Amino acid sequence: LGIDFVNLRAEEQYHPNSRIPTLLKPFGTPLEDALRRDLTINSLFYNVTTRCIEDFTRRGIHDLKRGIVETPLNPFTTLHDDPLRVLRAIRFSVRFDFDLAEDLKKAAMSKEVHDSLMNKVSRERVGSELEGMLTGKAANPQKALNTITELGLGDAVFMMLPYGQPVSEGEDTIRGEIMVLDHQIAGGMEILYEKCRTTDERAELRDLGWKEGSRCLSLFDSVMHLHQQHQPTIKTVPEARIMVLSTYLLPFRNLTFLPDPIKKPNARVSAIAAGMMRNGIKFKNQDVRAMETVLEHIHEFQHFLRKCNPHYDHNHMDVDTSGNTNQLTRLEVGLLMRKVKQLWVNCLLLATIVDLSSTTTIINHQQHVLEACTNIYNFIQNQNLDQCWKIRPLLNGKGIMKALGLGGRGGPMVGKFMDDQWEYMLINPNGTLEDCKMHLRECKRQREKQGETCVVHTDVKEKKGKEHR
Repeated sequence: LGIDFVNLRAEEQYHPNSRIPTLLKPFGTPLEDALRRDLTINSLFYNVTTRCIEDFTRRGIHDLKRGIVETPLNPFTTLHDDPLRVLRAIRFSVRFDFDLAEDLKKAAMSKEVHDSLMNKVSRERVGSELEGMLTGKAANPQKALNTITELGLGDAVFMMLPYGQPVSEGEDTIRGEIMVLDHQIAGGMEILYEKCRTTDERAELRDLGWKEGSRCLSLFDSVMHLHQQHQPTIKTVPEARIMVLSTYLLPFRNLTFLPDPIKKPNARVSAIAAGMMRNGIKFKNQDVRAMETVLEHIHEFQHFLRKCNPHYDHNHMDVDTSGNTNQLTRLEVGLLMRKVKQLWVNCLLLATIVDLSSTTTIINHQQHVLEACTNIYNFIQNQNLDQCWKIRPLLNGKGIMKALGLGGRGGPMVGKFMDDQWEYMLINPNGTLEDCKMHLRECKRQREKQGETCVVHTDVKEKKGKEHR
């Protein structure tokens, strides 16, 4: 059993740019220590001699019974001194299903506390607190993220604000749209971020984006229930943390950061939502890559959804179909699933949420979207495509080189013929090895007919050098 001994906290002084206080005296009283705790429910002591709970603030037990999250001292001072406390308050509120006290809410919504959270707290600590809201015992990610929206903390938590520089020629800029709720029509619309010229306009648009994120979260349970209906037939499960965060960040999915081509010639265009995960909350690279993959391919799954929705207005889409799963092919679905692998479920469910959120005058629109999603699940199940990325090829690279006589070094052509093989296997799931070889030979003949060089001979000097060795 490990025991930690710490001094009772006394009077402290906080500096403007730090949440680490300076002690004004070395030891405090139990009351002084209790008053400097983040929350009244965390300020209770256990007396090991009397075996009694001691409540020096005279509010901790009362707030526990009432289910209230409150600070021992003035909430604005408490949160401004150490703004991480606002995230801890949300986490305790969500985990125990307690209510935030009204004066704590008011303080948490102040610009001063938001600025302190961005300036005083490391991004790693913010990410750690957010992780505690998303996972673990009694976690309720939707409620936590909705509370972040309610308190106007989206920018401060996910740290998109530093990207909001004035748009001008040659500078690092943001391009794209934020999907927001238009209160005059029952649905979503997208507003170009670069059209907002002032800081206030951008802040207002981002705030609308966070509110739209909460609206997307209201659809989360519906699509997750739809997925559960197809288990255990569909073995792939959505990555829960990425799923809920991706849903919340959906309104920002079309925003990209364009680096200055002169100052940063090798930098690539990056998704803002992935950047928020990488820099704002410091999640692992694996999580960031998953977010990038999902955001990149949502539109392709939207394409499938709209193919399977006979009620969709295809006059406004680049989909020429009568709206049934006969329009889907095993090849196109399989190739996309091989590209995104186990994240195909996340992509499909997020595409479904986007379509559920869309503006339309079609009656029973949401029901039709959910039916289209069900049709895709059924198609994948019937075609035995789930986890198709795990299927081993009939021929490996050396086998392809030998079957096609590609010479000593196959080079990039091996990759092209490997792609041809995957297409053959998706179209012909019961195809034989010999049939596959015949197909690849035909692919080679067509390539050579078009002037491609398929056979790469070993360099003569290199061959002589090997013989000499």
